[in-house]
Amino acid sequence: MPCRPPSPTEVTLLPTRSAPPVDPRLRGLDDGTDPFAALVRATQMPMIITDCRLPDNPVVFVNDAFCRMTGYARDEVVGRNCRFLQGPQTDPAAVQAIRDAVREARTIEVDLRNHRKDGEPFWNRLLLGPVRDGAGEVAYFFASQEDVTLELERVKGLESSNAVLTAELARRVSALEAAEERLLAAADAGDLGIWEFDLATQALFASEHCKRNFGRDAALPFSYEELVAAVHPDDRARMRDAVAHAVATGEDYRIEYRVVRPDGRLAWVKVQARVKRDADGRPLYLAGTSQEITDAVLARRRTELLLALDSDIFGVIDDPAEIACRAAESLGRLLDASRAGYGTVDARTETIVIERDWTAPGVVSLTGTLRFRDYGSYIEDLVRGSDGEVE
Repeated sequence: MPCRPPSPTEVTLLPTRSAPPVDPRLRGLDDGTDPFAALVRATQMPMIITDCRLPDNPVVFVNDAFCRMTGYARDEVVGRNCRFLQGPQTDPAAVQAIRDAVREARTIEVDLRNHRKDGEPFWNRLLLGPVRDGAGEVAYFFASQEDVTLELERVKGLESSNAVLTAELARRVSALEAAEERLLAAADAGDLGIWEFDLATQALFASEHCKRNFGRDAALPFSYEELVAAVHPDDRARMRDAVAHAVATGEDYRIEYRVVRPDGRLAWVKVQARVKRDADGRPLYLAGTSQEITDAVLARRRTELLLALDSDIFGVIDDPAEIACRAAESLGRLLDASRAGYGTVDARTETIVIERDWTAPGVVSLTGTLRFRDYGSYIEDLVRGSDGEVE
């Protein structure tokens, strides 16, 4: 889409004579139809851009969210290398990993201990990646940050008091995350999608990142009808209502929901946007961002599961069968499963007796005696001592 004329009050850039011209999108932030401008206004995520063609790779762009998180004013950030956030509690290994990623021009995500301007330490989840120019050369590095101090400290405390449970849960979550890794593209800087939806024509502009967030081929068209169809059926009405509410009230559109990828697997996305109106106040279009947050949701649910097991089950319930059933229910909810339970396997008869199970609404219970071979040939995997998977 064409950019409007530059609006220099919207963003601070470091001028340079030695580097190639700055990407016009970084200067063309206006109130028009530029989706990049809408991205900067809509997102609450701290973001910076550095120019690796200048000595010491200085910051050339910083948004207000970064200043609020760190306590530094914009003019204290622009022109400096980001190492000013490091302090006595910063792990040198994490710093070296970031330096290696910059040297090798590759994307990296890392949690590291940073320090605000007043010296207060905090945990910063950094996602850093290269941005290439038309010739394929690295022109900038894009970085997004998130303060995850409370999340990490709470998980650490729970892990300390629930060491055995955490180890088992970590194994299960690790297996799930390994299966979900195929959903996560090692995309360009930030893995942040940009989109714009014309309310009159129902036309959708979606960047490559946005298409990838929904599991679509970046080279193919992506219509608004396809976007809506990709939303999980249980979340679709909520998504439509949120869009209608934003258009009617002018409030920002902010929502998290599940999407079903073409391969049938689930992912979580965070979508936020702002309604743009004409001079008479009529809504014209929604412009904003999309971001995959599958890992963050799993981490949040993992914490919720640990809390539930700690406060509602272990030390509260004495009956082993009830403990197993309640734990299965909690794990089933964590994994977005339709049912979860436990039973006794008879290897001789190749059957399992399901004593109790938890089921989602509308799902029939499987309690009773079941023959493994009625559900496929995965019994052969179990006989060999391997994990079995039913599809």
